Amino acid sequence: MALDQLVILSNFQASLIPFSEEQLAPLGLPQDVFAFLTQTGLPTHSFYELGPNAPVRFLKKPEIKTYFHFRGDYLHFADMDVMGELAVDIYSKKHESTQFIDERTAPSHVNSSIGQFIECFGAWQALYPQYQDAVRQAIFDDLFCLFDHPEIYGPHLGRLESRLREIDPDALKWRKFFWRRMCEPDVF
Repeated sequence: MALDQLVILSNFQASLIPFSEEQLAPLGLPQDVFAFLTQTGLPTHSFYELGPNAPVRFLKKPEIKTYFHFRGDYLHFADMDVMGELAVDIYSKKHESTQFIDERTAPSHVNSSIGQFIECFGAWQALYPQYQDAVRQAIFDDLFCLFDHPEIYGPHLGRLESRLREIDPDALKWRKFFWRRMCEPDVF
Protein backbone atom coordinates (compact mmCIF):
# COMPACT_ATOMS: atom_id res chain seq x y z
CA MET A 1 0.00 0.00 0.00
CA ALA A 2 1.50 3.30 -1.04
CA LEU A 3 1.62 6.28 1.28
CA ASP A 4 -0.68 8.35 -0.94
CA GLN A 5 -3.40 5.68 -0.66
CA LEU A 6 -3.66 6.04 3.12
CA VAL A 7 -6.69 8.08 4.16
CA ILE A 8 -5.53 9.31 7.55
CA LEU A 9 -4.58 12.52 9.36
CA SER A 10 -1.72 14.40 7.73
CA ASN A 11 0.30 14.55 10.98
CA PHE A 12 -0.03 10.78 11.40
CA GLN A 13 0.83 10.26 7.74
CA ALA A 14 3.88 12.52 8.14
CA SER A 15 5.09 10.42 11.08
CA LEU A 16 5.39 7.32 8.86
CA ILE A 17 9.04 6.89 7.98
CA PRO A 18 10.16 4.13 5.59
CA PHE A 19 12.96 1.82 6.66
CA SER A 20 16.00 1.46 4.43
CA GLU A 21 16.29 -1.73 2.40
CA GLU A 22 19.70 -2.35 3.97
CA GLN A 23 18.18 -2.20 7.44
CA LEU A 24 15.48 -4.80 6.71
CA ALA A 25 17.24 -7.06 4.17
CA PRO A 26 18.89 -9.27 6.85
CA LEU A 27 15.44 -10.13 8.25
CA GLY A 28 14.40 -12.04 5.11
CA LEU A 29 10.88 -10.62 5.12
CA PRO A 30 8.14 -11.61 2.67
CA GLN A 31 8.04 -9.25 -0.32
CA ASP A 32 4.73 -7.54 0.58
CA VAL A 33 5.83 -6.82 4.17
CA PHE A 34 9.28 -5.67 2.99
CA ALA A 35 7.73 -3.39 0.35
CA PHE A 36 5.33 -1.79 2.82
CA LEU A 37 8.03 -1.13 5.40
CA THR A 38 10.50 0.30 2.86
CA GLN A 39 7.93 2.37 0.94
CA THR A 40 5.55 3.53 3.69
CA GLY A 41 7.12 2.61 7.03
CA LEU A 42 5.93 2.95 10.61
CA PRO A 43 5.38 5.95 12.91
CA THR A 44 8.64 7.33 14.23
CA HIS A 45 7.42 8.46 17.63
CA SER A 46 5.69 6.77 20.52
CA PHE A 47 3.04 9.15 21.75
CA TYR A 48 0.10 7.44 20.07
CA GLU A 49 -2.63 5.91 22.18
CA LEU A 50 -5.60 3.66 21.59
CA GLY A 51 -7.24 5.39 24.54
CA PRO A 52 -6.37 6.83 27.93
CA ASN A 53 -3.43 4.91 29.41
CA ALA A 54 -3.24 2.60 26.37
CA PRO A 55 -0.07 3.65 24.53
CA VAL A 56 1.21 2.13 21.31
CA ARG A 57 5.00 2.25 20.92
CA PHE A 58 6.36 1.38 17.50
CA LEU A 59 9.80 -0.20 17.50
CA LYS A 60 12.67 1.75 15.96
CA LYS A 61 13.43 -1.40 14.00
CA PRO A 62 11.05 -4.37 13.76
CA GLU A 63 12.49 -7.65 15.04
CA ILE A 64 11.95 -11.31 14.27
CA LYS A 65 10.41 -13.12 17.22
CA THR A 66 8.82 -16.46 18.03
CA TYR A 67 5.82 -16.73 20.34
CA PHE A 68 5.12 -19.51 22.81
CA HIS A 69 2.96 -22.29 21.29
CA PHE A 70 3.03 -20.81 17.77
CA ARG A 71 4.89 -22.11 14.76
CA GLY A 72 7.07 -19.92 12.68
CA ASP A 73 8.43 -16.45 12.96
CA TYR A 74 6.66 -13.18 13.53
CA LEU A 75 7.83 -9.66 12.85
CA HIS A 76 7.30 -7.79 16.13
CA PHE A 77 6.72 -4.11 15.29
CA ALA A 78 4.89 -2.47 18.24
CA ASP A 79 4.34 -2.73 22.01
CA MET A 80 1.09 -1.83 23.74
CA ASP A 81 2.02 -2.18 27.43
CA VAL A 82 -0.63 -4.34 29.17
CA MET A 83 -2.37 -4.89 25.82
CA GLY A 84 0.60 -6.89 24.57
CA GLU A 85 2.55 -6.78 21.33
CA LEU A 86 1.72 -6.42 17.66
CA ALA A 87 3.41 -8.71 15.17
CA VAL A 88 3.08 -9.83 11.56
CA ASP A 89 2.95 -13.54 10.79
CA ILE A 90 5.79 -14.02 8.31
CA TYR A 91 5.64 -17.82 8.49
CA SER A 92 2.32 -18.32 6.72
CA LYS A 93 1.31 -16.94 3.34
CA LYS A 94 -1.26 -14.55 4.82
CA HIS A 95 1.10 -12.16 6.69
CA GLU A 96 -1.67 -11.05 9.08
CA SER A 97 -1.14 -8.63 11.95
CA THR A 98 -1.72 -10.29 15.32
CA GLN A 99 -1.97 -9.14 18.94
CA PHE A 100 -0.07 -11.27 21.47
CA ILE A 101 -0.77 -10.54 25.14
CA ASP A 102 0.83 -13.37 27.10
CA GLU A 103 1.28 -17.15 27.06
CA ARG A 104 -2.13 -17.77 28.69
CA THR A 105 -4.17 -15.54 26.38
CA ALA A 106 -5.04 -16.57 22.84
CA PRO A 107 -3.68 -14.18 20.22
CA SER A 108 -6.15 -11.92 18.48
CA HIS A 109 -6.42 -11.16 14.77
CA VAL A 110 -5.83 -7.45 14.19
CA ASN A 111 -5.70 -6.94 10.42
CA SER A 112 -5.09 -8.88 7.23
CA SER A 113 -1.81 -7.03 6.62
CA ILE A 114 0.55 -4.57 8.29
CA GLY A 115 -0.56 -1.91 5.80
CA GLN A 116 -4.19 -2.36 6.80
CA PHE A 117 -3.18 -2.09 10.46
CA ILE A 118 -1.43 1.23 9.84
CA GLU A 119 -4.44 2.54 7.92
CA CYS A 120 -6.91 1.34 10.60
CA PHE A 121 -4.70 2.83 13.31
CA GLY A 122 -4.59 6.09 11.37
CA ALA A 123 -8.41 6.08 11.11
CA TRP A 124 -8.60 5.44 14.86
CA GLN A 125 -6.23 8.37 15.47
CA ALA A 126 -8.44 10.59 13.29
CA LEU A 127 -11.83 9.67 14.78
CA TYR A 128 -11.23 8.72 18.41
CA PRO A 129 -10.15 12.23 19.56
CA GLN A 130 -13.38 13.68 18.12
CA TYR A 131 -15.30 11.22 20.26
CA GLN A 132 -13.26 12.10 23.36
CA ASP A 133 -14.00 15.80 22.78
CA ALA A 134 -17.74 15.09 22.51
CA VAL A 135 -17.64 13.17 25.80
CA ARG A 136 -15.70 15.95 27.56
CA GLN A 137 -18.27 18.51 26.44
CA ALA A 138 -21.17 16.32 27.63
CA ILE A 139 -19.91 15.59 31.14
CA PHE A 140 -21.23 18.21 33.52
CA ASP A 141 -22.07 16.23 36.64
CA ASP A 142 -20.79 13.29 38.64
CA LEU A 143 -23.85 11.17 37.79
CA PHE A 144 -23.20 11.22 34.05
CA CYS A 145 -23.15 7.73 32.52
CA LEU A 146 -22.01 7.42 28.94
CA PHE A 147 -24.08 4.26 28.39
CA ASP A 148 -27.23 6.32 29.01
CA HIS A 149 -26.26 8.55 26.06
CA PRO A 150 -25.75 6.50 22.88
CA GLU A 151 -26.28 9.72 20.92
CA ILE A 152 -22.78 10.73 22.06
CA TYR A 153 -20.81 7.61 21.17
CA GLY A 154 -23.10 6.17 18.49
CA PRO A 155 -22.26 8.48 15.57
CA HIS A 156 -18.52 8.39 16.26
CA LEU A 157 -18.49 4.64 16.72
CA GLY A 158 -20.58 4.15 13.58
CA ARG A 159 -18.19 6.26 11.48
CA LEU A 160 -15.18 4.41 12.86
CA GLU A 161 -16.66 0.95 12.28
CA SER A 162 -17.64 1.93 8.74
CA ARG A 163 -14.12 3.19 7.99
CA LEU A 164 -12.48 0.09 9.48
CA ARG A 165 -14.71 -2.15 7.35
CA GLU A 166 -13.70 -0.19 4.23
CA ILE A 167 -10.02 -0.69 5.04
CA ASP A 168 -10.17 -4.36 6.07
CA PRO A 169 -13.50 -6.21 5.84
CA ASP A 170 -12.15 -8.98 8.09
CA ALA A 171 -11.08 -6.63 10.91
CA LEU A 172 -14.52 -6.62 12.58
CA LYS A 173 -15.65 -10.08 11.53
CA TRP A 174 -15.44 -11.95 14.85
CA ARG A 175 -16.08 -10.71 18.38
CA LYS A 176 -12.63 -11.76 19.59
CA PHE A 177 -10.82 -9.73 16.90
CA PHE A 178 -8.82 -6.72 18.09
CA TRP A 179 -10.66 -3.89 16.28
CA ARG A 180 -14.07 -5.42 16.99
CA ARG A 181 -13.25 -5.38 20.71
CA MET A 182 -11.89 -1.82 20.49
CA CYS A 183 -15.24 -0.78 18.98
CA GLU A 184 -17.31 -2.23 21.83
CA PRO A 185 -18.96 0.73 23.63
CA ASP A 186 -17.42 -0.22 27.00
CA VAL A 187 -13.90 -0.05 25.52
CA PHE A 188 -14.53 2.74 23.01
